[in-house]
Amino acid sequence: MDARAFVPKVQINVQIAVQNVPNVVVDVVNAQDIVLIVVVNQANFTNYKVILIMSAFFVGSFFFWSILMINPNGFENILSIEKQSL
Repeated sequence: MDARAFVPKVQINVQIAVQNVPNVVVDVVNAQDIVLIVVVNQANFTNYKVILIMSAFFVGSFFFWSILMINPNGFENILSIEKQSL
């Protein structure tokens, strides 16, 4: 038997990989900011709450647009099962 028959064929989608780079950068930068604020200002957590809310907003919006750009036809094709080809 041929050994290549057991190797799965994987296609690398460059567009999805490039779209996820800003998400990773935003996550790393926000995590560093939160750690620095908690370590430096242990008594003042108002800055921590503000940065946590801002990071949740920006990370959520980046994830939303990345998922939406994977399927540019809109939400009706994402949620409908009968239109998807299996």
